[in-house]
Amino acid sequence: MLERTLSTTNAIENMNDTIRRVSKRVKLLRDGDMVKRWVANGILEAQRGFRRIKGYTGLLTLAAELRKHAERIDRVDSERKAA
Repeated sequence: MLERTLSTTNAIENMNDTIRRVSKRVKLLRDGDMVKRWVANGILEAQRGFRRIKGYTGLLTLAAELRKHAERIDRVDSERKAA
């Protein structure tokens, strides 16, 4: 179930749509800080609709496997540098 949840971009697209909806009526963005505030406001609004990740119990296993993979990559990089 976790694989299915993480294999789509639905959550990201939903958040982006909420940011667009929240900031749609803004006519003038004075500077980068104002843009950041509106984006943060949109993210906070989108957060209300976030739900638990289906298959969340597999996140610990995924994290452990990603750590192992990163260690293998680091080992290969170290061997290449030493050669």
